[in-house]
Amino acid sequence: MSKKVTIYDIAKRLHVTPATVSYALNNVSKVSEEMRKKILDTAREMGYSRDYTAVSLSTGKTYLMVLFLPFEDISKAFLENPFYGEFIGLFEQRIKRKGYDLLIQPEISEKDLLPWLRGRGVDAIAILGSYPKHYRKALKTFGKPVVLVDVFDEYAEEYNRVIISDSEGCYNATKYLIESGHKNIAFVAGDIHNSIVDQRRYDGYHKALEESNISINKDFLFISEVSFDGGVAIASQLLKKKDITAVVCAADTLAIGIVNGYRNAGKNVPDDLSVVGFDDIQSAKMIFPALTTIKQDIRAKAKAAANLLIEDLANHNIGNKVMELSPELIIRDSVKKI
Repeated sequence: MSKKVTIYDIAKRLHVTPATVSYALNNVSKVSEEMRKKILDTAREMGYSRDYTAVSLSTGKTYLMVLFLPFEDISKAFLENPFYGEFIGLFEQRIKRKGYDLLIQPEISEKDLLPWLRGRGVDAIAILGSYPKHYRKALKTFGKPVVLVDVFDEYAEEYNRVIISDSEGCYNATKYLIESGHKNIAFVAGDIHNSIVDQRRYDGYHKALEESNISINKDFLFISEVSFDGGVAIASQLLKKKDITAVVCAADTLAIGIVNGYRNAGKNVPDDLSVVGFDDIQSAKMIFPALTTIKQDIRAKAKAAANLLIEDLANHNIGNKVMELSPELIIRDSVKKI
Protein backbone atom coordinates (compact mmCIF):
# COMPACT_ATOMS: atom_id res chain seq x y z
CA MET A 1 0.00 0.00 0.00
CA SER A 2 1.51 3.36 -1.05
CA LYS A 3 2.24 6.00 1.55
CA LYS A 4 -0.24 8.88 1.78
CA VAL A 5 1.22 12.13 0.43
CA THR A 6 1.37 14.93 3.03
CA ILE A 7 2.05 18.65 2.91
CA TYR A 8 5.54 17.85 4.19
CA ASP A 9 6.22 15.78 1.07
CA ILE A 10 5.05 18.64 -1.17
CA ALA A 11 7.16 21.12 0.80
CA LYS A 12 10.24 18.93 0.47
CA ARG A 13 9.74 18.57 -3.30
CA LEU A 14 9.44 22.35 -3.79
CA HIS A 15 11.98 23.39 -1.13
CA VAL A 16 9.43 25.51 0.73
CA THR A 17 8.07 25.36 4.26
CA PRO A 18 5.05 23.19 5.16
CA ALA A 19 3.34 26.42 6.25
CA THR A 20 3.66 27.81 2.72
CA VAL A 21 2.04 24.66 1.31
CA SER A 22 -0.75 24.93 3.88
CA TYR A 23 -1.37 28.59 2.99
CA ALA A 24 -1.65 27.69 -0.71
CA LEU A 25 -4.01 24.77 -0.12
CA ASN A 26 -6.22 26.88 2.15
CA ASN A 27 -6.32 29.96 -0.12
CA VAL A 28 -4.56 32.15 2.44
CA SER A 29 -3.31 35.39 0.89
CA LYS A 30 0.23 35.03 2.30
CA VAL A 31 1.29 33.14 -0.85
CA SER A 32 1.81 34.66 -4.31
CA GLU A 33 -0.44 33.45 -7.11
CA GLU A 34 2.59 32.04 -8.91
CA MET A 35 3.63 29.99 -5.87
CA ARG A 36 0.04 28.94 -5.15
CA LYS A 37 -0.32 27.55 -8.69
CA LYS A 38 3.01 25.77 -8.42
CA ILE A 39 2.00 24.13 -5.13
CA LEU A 40 -1.44 23.12 -6.38
CA ASP A 41 0.02 21.65 -9.57
CA THR A 42 2.61 19.69 -7.55
CA ALA A 43 -0.05 18.47 -5.11
CA ARG A 44 -2.12 17.09 -8.01
CA GLU A 45 0.94 15.55 -9.62
CA MET A 46 1.91 13.79 -6.38
CA GLY A 47 -1.63 12.54 -5.77
CA TYR A 48 -2.21 14.61 -2.63
CA SER A 49 -5.70 14.37 -1.13
CA ARG A 50 -6.86 16.50 1.72
CA ASP A 51 -7.67 14.87 5.06
CA TYR A 52 -10.73 16.86 6.07
CA THR A 53 -11.00 15.14 9.42
CA ALA A 54 -7.49 16.32 10.30
CA VAL A 55 -8.23 19.79 8.93
CA SER A 56 -11.37 20.01 11.05
CA LEU A 57 -9.51 18.96 14.18
CA SER A 58 -6.71 21.47 13.63
CA THR A 59 -8.75 24.45 12.42
CA GLY A 60 -12.25 23.88 13.81
CA LYS A 61 -13.58 24.16 10.24
CA THR A 62 -15.29 21.42 8.24
CA TYR A 63 -15.18 23.24 4.88
CA LEU A 64 -18.83 22.33 4.44
CA MET A 65 -21.72 24.64 3.63
CA VAL A 66 -25.38 23.65 3.56
CA LEU A 67 -28.08 24.93 1.21
CA PHE A 68 -31.66 24.45 2.39
CA LEU A 69 -34.32 24.27 -0.32
CA PRO A 70 -38.05 24.97 0.21
CA PHE A 71 -39.12 21.39 -0.47
CA GLU A 72 -39.81 18.27 1.54
CA ASP A 73 -38.60 16.25 -1.44
CA ILE A 74 -35.48 17.72 -3.08
CA SER A 75 -36.13 15.88 -6.34
CA LYS A 76 -39.04 18.29 -6.94
CA ALA A 77 -36.57 21.18 -7.18
CA PHE A 78 -34.70 19.53 -10.04
CA LEU A 79 -37.65 17.96 -11.83
CA GLU A 80 -40.07 20.88 -11.72
CA ASN A 81 -38.01 24.07 -11.96
CA PRO A 82 -34.57 24.36 -13.60
CA PHE A 83 -33.99 27.60 -11.67
CA TYR A 84 -32.91 25.59 -8.64
CA GLY A 85 -30.44 23.47 -10.57
CA GLU A 86 -28.89 26.54 -12.20
CA PHE A 87 -28.59 28.36 -8.87
CA ILE A 88 -27.12 25.35 -7.06
CA GLY A 89 -24.55 24.67 -9.79
CA LEU A 90 -23.36 28.28 -9.85
CA PHE A 91 -23.32 28.59 -6.06
CA GLU A 92 -21.31 25.39 -5.66
CA GLN A 93 -18.89 26.46 -8.39
CA ARG A 94 -18.18 29.65 -6.45
CA ILE A 95 -17.60 28.07 -3.04
CA LYS A 96 -15.48 25.26 -4.54
CA ARG A 97 -12.91 27.87 -5.50
CA LYS A 98 -12.45 28.55 -1.80
CA GLY A 99 -12.20 24.88 -0.90
CA TYR A 100 -15.77 24.35 0.38
CA ASP A 101 -18.12 21.48 -0.37
CA LEU A 102 -21.90 21.77 -0.44
CA LEU A 103 -24.63 19.77 1.27
CA ILE A 104 -28.14 20.16 -0.16
CA GLN A 105 -31.03 19.64 2.23
CA PRO A 106 -34.82 19.86 2.24
CA GLU A 107 -36.58 21.75 5.01
CA ILE A 108 -35.94 20.18 8.44
CA SER A 109 -38.40 20.10 11.34
CA GLU A 110 -37.97 22.27 14.42
CA LYS A 111 -36.91 19.40 16.71
CA ASP A 112 -34.37 18.05 14.21
CA LEU A 113 -32.78 21.23 12.85
CA LEU A 114 -30.31 22.17 15.59
CA PRO A 115 -29.14 18.56 16.18
CA TRP A 116 -28.64 18.22 12.42
CA LEU A 117 -26.57 21.42 12.23
CA ARG A 118 -24.44 20.40 15.19
CA GLY A 119 -23.99 16.89 13.86
CA ARG A 120 -22.80 18.05 10.46
CA GLY A 121 -20.80 20.95 11.87
CA VAL A 122 -21.25 23.06 8.73
CA ASP A 123 -19.31 26.32 8.53
CA ALA A 124 -22.05 28.37 6.87
CA ILE A 125 -25.72 28.16 5.87
CA ALA A 126 -27.62 29.28 2.77
CA ILE A 127 -31.42 29.21 2.66
CA LEU A 128 -33.24 29.59 -0.65
CA GLY A 129 -36.83 30.65 -1.09
CA SER A 130 -38.30 29.97 2.35
CA TYR A 131 -37.21 30.82 5.90
CA PRO A 132 -39.50 29.00 8.36
CA LYS A 133 -39.86 30.79 11.69
CA HIS A 134 -38.55 27.81 13.64
CA TYR A 135 -35.19 28.15 11.84
CA ARG A 136 -34.57 31.47 13.56
CA LYS A 137 -33.93 30.14 17.06
CA ALA A 138 -31.81 27.22 15.84
CA LEU A 139 -29.62 29.45 13.66
CA LYS A 140 -29.11 31.91 16.51
CA THR A 141 -28.02 29.10 18.79
CA PHE A 142 -25.76 27.55 16.15
CA GLY A 143 -24.05 30.90 15.55
CA LYS A 144 -22.61 30.52 12.03
CA PRO A 145 -22.80 32.82 8.97
CA VAL A 146 -26.11 32.73 7.10
CA VAL A 147 -27.35 34.04 3.75
CA LEU A 148 -31.04 34.11 2.83
CA VAL A 149 -31.91 34.15 -0.86
CA ASP A 150 -35.35 35.31 -2.07
CA VAL A 151 -36.54 35.72 1.53
CA PHE A 152 -38.54 38.81 2.51
CA ASP A 153 -39.88 38.01 5.97
CA GLU A 154 -39.34 40.76 8.55
CA TYR A 155 -37.46 38.41 10.85
CA ALA A 156 -34.93 37.77 8.03
CA GLU A 157 -33.29 41.18 8.45
CA GLU A 158 -30.74 39.92 10.98
CA TYR A 159 -28.86 37.94 8.32
CA ASN A 160 -27.34 38.52 4.89
CA ARG A 161 -29.93 38.59 2.12
CA VAL A 162 -29.81 38.44 -1.66
CA ILE A 163 -33.08 39.50 -3.27
CA ILE A 164 -34.44 40.77 -6.55
CA SER A 165 -37.04 43.46 -7.11
CA ASP A 166 -39.81 40.99 -7.96
CA SER A 167 -42.50 43.66 -8.05
CA GLU A 168 -40.52 45.76 -10.50
CA GLY A 169 -40.02 42.75 -12.73
CA CYS A 170 -43.70 41.91 -13.13
CA TYR A 171 -44.56 45.60 -13.37
CA ASN A 172 -42.23 45.87 -16.38
CA ALA A 173 -43.63 42.67 -17.91
CA THR A 174 -47.22 43.88 -17.60
CA LYS A 175 -46.32 47.38 -18.82
CA TYR A 176 -44.71 45.89 -21.92
CA LEU A 177 -47.89 43.92 -22.69
CA ILE A 178 -50.02 47.02 -22.21
CA GLU A 179 -47.73 49.00 -24.52
CA SER A 180 -48.13 46.16 -27.03
CA GLY A 181 -51.89 46.81 -27.05
CA HIS A 182 -53.10 44.22 -24.54
CA LYS A 183 -55.72 45.00 -21.90
CA ASN A 184 -57.10 41.60 -20.94
CA ILE A 185 -53.98 40.30 -19.23
CA ALA A 186 -53.99 37.28 -16.94
CA PHE A 187 -51.55 36.49 -14.14
CA VAL A 188 -50.33 32.98 -13.28
CA ALA A 189 -48.42 32.14 -10.09
CA GLY A 190 -47.85 29.50 -7.47
CA ASP A 191 -49.56 30.94 -4.41
CA ILE A 192 -49.90 34.70 -3.94
CA HIS A 193 -51.44 34.20 -0.49
CA ASN A 194 -48.64 32.16 1.10
CA SER A 195 -45.59 33.01 -1.03
CA ILE A 196 -44.14 36.47 -0.46
CA VAL A 197 -42.25 36.25 -3.76
CA ASP A 198 -45.45 35.46 -5.70
CA GLN A 199 -47.27 38.21 -3.81
CA ARG A 200 -44.63 40.78 -4.75
CA ARG A 201 -44.78 39.70 -8.39
CA TYR A 202 -48.56 39.96 -8.34
CA ASP A 203 -48.26 43.45 -6.81
CA GLY A 204 -46.16 44.57 -9.79
CA TYR A 205 -48.75 43.23 -12.23
CA HIS A 206 -51.54 44.91 -10.25
CA LYS A 207 -49.71 48.26 -10.14
CA ALA A 208 -49.12 48.33 -13.91
CA LEU A 209 -52.81 47.68 -14.63
CA GLU A 210 -53.93 50.36 -12.15
CA GLU A 211 -51.59 52.96 -13.62
CA SER A 212 -53.09 52.30 -17.06
CA ASN A 213 -56.66 52.47 -15.69
CA ILE A 214 -57.30 48.83 -16.54
CA SER A 215 -59.74 47.12 -14.21
CA ILE A 216 -58.47 44.20 -12.13
CA ASN A 217 -60.43 41.08 -13.08
CA LYS A 218 -60.30 38.39 -10.41
CA ASP A 219 -61.15 35.80 -13.05
CA PHE A 220 -57.81 36.57 -14.69
CA LEU A 221 -55.80 35.21 -11.72
CA PHE A 222 -54.70 31.57 -12.04
CA ILE A 223 -52.96 29.56 -9.31
CA SER A 224 -50.94 26.47 -10.09
CA GLU A 225 -48.06 24.29 -8.99
CA VAL A 226 -44.94 26.01 -10.33
CA SER A 227 -43.82 23.46 -12.91
CA PHE A 228 -43.98 22.73 -16.64
CA ASP A 229 -46.98 20.45 -16.06
CA GLY A 230 -48.63 23.17 -14.00
CA GLY A 231 -48.32 25.52 -16.97
CA VAL A 232 -49.85 22.94 -19.31
CA ALA A 233 -52.81 22.58 -16.93
CA ILE A 234 -53.28 26.36 -16.82
CA ALA A 235 -53.26 26.47 -20.63
CA SER A 236 -56.43 24.38 -20.70
CA GLN A 237 -58.11 26.95 -18.45
CA LEU A 238 -56.85 29.92 -20.49
CA LEU A 239 -58.18 28.37 -23.69
CA LYS A 240 -61.69 28.68 -22.25
CA LYS A 241 -61.21 32.42 -21.60
CA LYS A 242 -61.59 33.81 -25.11
CA ASP A 243 -61.20 37.41 -23.95
CA ILE A 244 -57.71 36.94 -22.48
CA THR A 245 -55.05 37.97 -25.00
CA ALA A 246 -51.92 37.87 -22.82
CA VAL A 247 -50.54 36.38 -19.64
CA VAL A 248 -47.80 37.28 -17.16
CA CYS A 249 -46.29 34.24 -15.44
CA ALA A 250 -44.45 34.29 -12.12
CA ALA A 251 -42.00 31.66 -13.44
CA ASP A 252 -40.64 30.56 -16.80
CA THR A 253 -41.68 26.97 -16.12
CA LEU A 254 -45.33 28.05 -16.04
CA ALA A 255 -44.87 30.14 -19.19
CA ILE A 256 -43.18 27.30 -21.11
CA GLY A 257 -45.91 24.90 -19.99
CA ILE A 258 -48.55 27.30 -21.31
CA VAL A 259 -46.76 27.60 -24.67
CA ASN A 260 -46.69 23.80 -24.96
CA GLY A 261 -50.31 23.50 -23.82
CA TYR A 262 -51.42 25.86 -26.56
CA ARG A 263 -49.37 24.01 -29.15
CA ASN A 264 -50.91 20.69 -28.06
CA ALA A 265 -54.37 22.24 -28.54
CA GLY A 266 -53.52 23.36 -32.06
CA LYS A 267 -53.18 26.98 -30.98
CA ASN A 268 -50.27 29.35 -31.41
CA VAL A 269 -48.21 31.62 -29.19
CA PRO A 270 -48.15 34.57 -29.71
CA ASP A 271 -50.97 34.70 -32.30
CA ASP A 272 -53.57 33.23 -29.94
CA LEU A 273 -51.95 34.28 -26.67
CA SER A 274 -48.98 36.46 -25.75
CA VAL A 275 -46.87 35.08 -22.91
CA VAL A 276 -44.23 36.62 -20.63
CA GLY A 277 -42.27 34.58 -18.08
CA PHE A 278 -40.00 35.32 -15.14
CA ASP A 279 -36.47 34.01 -14.40
CA ASP A 280 -34.84 33.60 -17.84
CA ILE A 281 -33.80 29.99 -17.28
CA GLN A 282 -31.71 28.41 -20.05
CA SER A 283 -34.67 26.76 -21.76
CA ALA A 284 -36.50 30.11 -22.13
CA LYS A 285 -34.47 30.98 -25.20
CA MET A 286 -34.48 27.42 -26.57
CA ILE A 287 -38.24 26.84 -26.93
CA PHE A 288 -40.31 27.96 -29.92
CA PRO A 289 -41.26 30.70 -29.89
CA ALA A 290 -38.38 31.96 -27.75
CA LEU A 291 -39.83 33.27 -24.51
CA THR A 292 -40.07 36.94 -23.65
CA THR A 293 -39.27 37.03 -19.95
CA ILE A 294 -38.03 38.94 -16.94
CA LYS A 295 -34.41 38.06 -16.36
CA GLN A 296 -33.22 37.70 -12.84
CA ASP A 297 -29.48 37.16 -13.15
CA ILE A 298 -29.18 33.71 -11.57
CA ARG A 299 -25.39 33.76 -11.91
CA ALA A 300 -25.15 37.11 -10.11
CA LYS A 301 -27.55 35.94 -7.41
CA ALA A 302 -25.60 32.73 -6.73
CA LYS A 303 -22.27 34.56 -6.80
CA ALA A 304 -23.51 37.23 -4.39
CA ALA A 305 -24.86 34.65 -1.93
CA ALA A 306 -21.61 32.65 -1.98
CA ASN A 307 -19.45 35.75 -1.64
CA LEU A 308 -21.36 37.00 1.41
CA LEU A 309 -20.74 33.70 3.20
CA ILE A 310 -17.08 33.53 2.16
CA GLU A 311 -16.57 37.12 3.34
CA ASP A 312 -18.17 36.42 6.71
CA LEU A 313 -16.08 33.28 7.19
CA ALA A 314 -12.89 35.16 6.38
CA ASN A 315 -13.80 37.95 8.83
CA HIS A 316 -15.23 35.63 11.53
CA ASN A 317 -18.43 37.60 11.27
CA ILE A 318 -22.19 37.07 11.00
CA GLY A 319 -23.31 39.80 8.64
CA ASN A 320 -26.66 41.29 7.70
CA LYS A 321 -25.97 42.93 4.37
CA VAL A 322 -28.71 43.24 1.75
CA MET A 323 -27.98 42.90 -1.96
CA GLU A 324 -30.95 43.74 -4.18
CA LEU A 325 -30.54 42.90 -7.86
CA SER A 326 -32.49 44.59 -10.64
CA PRO A 327 -34.57 42.53 -13.10
CA GLU A 328 -34.37 43.04 -16.86
CA LEU A 329 -37.03 42.63 -19.52
CA ILE A 330 -35.76 40.28 -22.24
CA ILE A 331 -37.81 40.69 -25.40
CA ARG A 332 -37.99 37.64 -27.65
CA ASP A 333 -40.83 36.19 -29.74
CA SER A 334 -43.73 35.23 -27.46
CA VAL A 335 -45.55 38.59 -27.45
CA LYS A 336 -47.64 39.95 -30.29
CA LYS A 337 -48.51 43.62 -30.78
CA ILE A 338 -52.24 44.15 -31.29
